[in-house]
Amino acid sequence: MHTLMMLLILSALGGLFALGCTRSAKLARLAQLYGCPFERHKTSVTTAFSAGRLELFTQFFHQYRNVFTFTTSAAFTRLADDLIFLDDKPGTKPICITLFSAEMRNTQFPTLKIAPLTSPFAASQYTCVQTNVEQIDNIYRVHAPNQDAGLLFTPFVLTLFKTHPSVYLELNDNVLIYHEHTLVPPEGLEEFRLRAMQILDELQNTLAQRQKKYAPAAAPVQTPAAPSDTQADADVQQRAETLLHSLAPLRKPFVAPSHMPWRGVWVILLGALLLAIMFLPWYALHHWLGR
Repeated sequence: MHTLMMLLILSALGGLFALGCTRSAKLARLAQLYGCPFERHKTSVTTAFSAGRLELFTQFFHQYRNVFTFTTSAAFTRLADDLIFLDDKPGTKPICITLFSAEMRNTQFPTLKIAPLTSPFAASQYTCVQTNVEQIDNIYRVHAPNQDAGLLFTPFVLTLFKTHPSVYLELNDNVLIYHEHTLVPPEGLEEFRLRAMQILDELQNTLAQRQKKYAPAAAPVQTPAAPSDTQADADVQQRAETLLHSLAPLRKPFVAPSHMPWRGVWVILLGALLLAIMFLPWYALHHWLGR
């Protein structure tokens, strides 16, 4: 009985240990170190609108596992295990890769697709072009519908393709996807992510510098014509008067004293005196003499 219990306990511990050593468990712990959201299953790593413009997403069937999500001020990026089915037949086994995707906030890429010549994802509807770099043209197939994509082949990007023969890179509008045709082990995931971020930063900076170089020049500031001397003097005089009026204390207007009221009184008094002088003789003649 005790032996059976020990076996059950050992089996349970062994199962827990094995479960903790799975890829999903290791990646979940790595996501905790990153401090980013982690989902074991997800239906898409980009928006549906973005996915509809990328050939890797429209030409094949995908299942996404162990998805990391990183959000920055420049882009919305994800790392995921991508199980790619080349067709929809029941017995088809998936190709398992680690996929990096980025949806930019303010950057738009020219359409470009680069894949190894032997890649099952190399076919494209876009025009096949040559880079004139033998080390790259002998290994990769490059598709670009216009010449703007040539600006993205900086020395850093060329060196990457020379030293890494299994890179898949696809750009369209504001979306970038990148993988190396392999399922990256957990201990190598950070190196893979940094390599993808270096490519993203390089392309973004290249386009930003080009946009700044060819941005339309700002319209020159028109300086108003200088006023004539007479007008300038008048303006100065007007401003001086305005300033003086604003600084002077408020005063009541001066009104000269009027003598009209006193003059009227004197005229009345004189008139009354004359009447009195004229009235007294008349009064004396009629009253005093009549007695």
